[in-house]
Amino acid sequence: MRLLAALQRVAEGDVLTPEGWMPGDDVVSPAAQTQDAVAEAGPAWFMALQQDAKA
Repeated sequence: MRLLAALQRVAEGDVLTPEGWMPGDDVVSPAAQTQDAVAEAGPAWFMALQQDAKA
């Protein structure tokens, strides 16, 4: 059931779910897509957690 919930959350298209994700846990913002955005985000540009707005 957790996997189904994670796939449904990702299908909404605005976030990714990390391994072991449970509904209500933090989600991952998609990685920066431009060089300027990567430079602004710093070393953690590839893994930015945020609170799930849909929880």
